[in-house]
Parts: sequence; structure tokens; C-alpha cells
Amino acid sequence: MTKLRTSGGYSIRLSDLTIYVVLIALVIINTVLQPNFIEPLNLYYVLGTAMPLIFASAAQGMVILISSIDLATGSVVSLVNVLVVTLIGRGSFVAICLAILAGIAMGLIAGLITTLLRLPAIIATLALSSVWAGLALYVLPTPKGGLPDWFQTVLAGSRPLWILVGMILLWQWFSRTKQGKHMYAIGANENAAYMSGVPILKTRLLVFAISGLLLALSALSLSATTGGGDPLSGTALTLQSIAAAVLGGIHFKGGSGSIVGAIAGAIVLALITNVVYYTGASAFYQGVVYGLLLILALSLSRLTGDRKATFRRSLKPRMSI
Repeated sequence: MTKLRTSGGYSIRLSDLTIYVVLIALVIINTVLQPNFIEPLNLYYVLGTAMPLIFASAAQGMVILISSIDLATGSVVSLVNVLVVTLIGRGSFVAICLAILAGIAMGLIAGLITTLLRLPAIIATLALSSVWAGLALYVLPTPKGGLPDWFQTVLAGSRPLWILVGMILLWQWFSRTKQGKHMYAIGANENAAYMSGVPILKTRLLVFAISGLLLALSALSLSATTGGGDPLSGTALTLQSIAAAVLGGIHFKGGSGSIVGAIAGAIVLALITNVVYYTGASAFYQGVVYGLLLILALSLSRLTGDRKATFRRSLKPRMSI
């Protein structure tokens, strides 16, 4: 794998830069289709509408980094979304706090089930997806509006840009902490990480809790974007978040990649939606594109993973007596 080495000594794979090349290409295509696309107000709007997917992709990316997956992503977002709309009458602060706590709790439940019960994440989170989706329909059987005006202006103007900058800075800090390094170690080789003294349960629960927090923020931003609640509002986010994370360079087997790449992947998918809309093509093609991109990204992830397989198998735990 060809690498670039920066002055700080960090290695950057050329394959990881592909997503940014695609991002620039899509910006150019959107500008051709919509001449005012690069105007600040329009860019802020596009970024604001992409925030639910950006948060969801960051959440999914963290879970994939520990060699897991979350198929309940969309259902968690839907449930938190309807909880906000239902509880907003009791006070905005209370509704937002309870929504965030609900997201974290659902993340912790997924972490406990996959870690303590040792159930495959793909099975456990698929089952949880049905549970959360059922609860969302119970809480709010039909779509409902009624969010206050101030809530709908949270993502107005340049706020999405500053939120995005804050996310990237927080990730850069977290990835360099002890917990962040433990997260990468578990994704690369969980057995070796355990024998090296990495707290597996604590780290996995922390990752799932942060993922739940990000999904709650995704639901809040979705509520702000739509101005209401819908028990099916987050359904599409599961596939989209996986596609964005893998497109952004996060290896599907974990241990490699960055949330910054997942964010770039989410923006790429949002720009593809714009292209489909402005070309007048059927929305059907949007789903086709997402599916094909996911297959392509997983194929590339598999190819790069095969090159690392020998190295990973050579990571044998060492014990000192």
C-alpha cells in the first residue's frame, strides 16, 4: 500500500485520500448543475441537511473501528426523534436531555449484549433494531409536527459548519487518548489487546455509549431539519451510515480508519443526493447508487484487509512471568 509520510511522522495511505478526491469532484459537478451551489448560504443549507447523516456515520464509524457493526442505527434515531416531539411539551431542556440519555442508554444496551453475551453484533443489533422500531411506533404511531420555531433554526446559518469543526477537533483529541488507542487495539486484534491489558468491556461500552450519544444528536438534528417526528424517519440511515463509514476509509474489520473519513463519506452521499435531484433523475436511482457504492467500498476494504492479514495474524500476545 502506497503511503505518504508527513513531517510529523504519520503515515497516510493514498487509498484514504480517495474519498476527498471524490468529494471535490462532486462539489464541481454540483456547481455545474447549480451555479449558486458554492455560495455560503447554500453550502450552509446543504451541510445542515446532511448533519443527521454526518452524526449517524460518525456513530457507525466508531462501532466499526472496534470490529463491530450497528444495524439498529436508523431505529435508534427514529425512537429518539419521536421522543423529542412527544416530550417537547414538558419543556425543551427536559426533552433534549431525556433524548440524549435515551440514545446513550440504547448504545450501552447494544454494547452489553454484544460484549457480555458474546452475541454477534450483526444479529444482536438487528434484533434491537426491531425493538427500537416497535417502541418508536408505540410512542408516535403517525408523523407529528409541533416543534418550536427556535428548535427548527438550530441548524440555520453557519452553525452546522462550527458543529462539524467541533466534531473533528474532538475526534482528533479522543483518538490520541488512552481510550482512543484502546479502541484501535481492540479493532486490530481483540485477543492481543486483552492479553496486553486493554480493558475490553470498559472500552467497548465507552464506544457504544459515544455512538449512542452521536445517534441522539443525529435525531435532534433530524428533528430540527424536518420540524417534527416520524417513527420511520431514521430508517434509511442504517445503510447510509455504513456506506459513508466504509467509503471514508474505515476498514470493515475494524482497527483502521478515522471518523473524519466517515464524515467525508457522509457529505459525499449528501452531494450525490443533490446530483440526483438536480438532474431530475428518479429517487430510485439514489438507492441504487448507495447500494453500489457500499458494495464497491466493502470490496476495496476487503482487498486492503487481505494485505494486512499476515501482519494481524502475527500479532501474538506476549506474557511476562
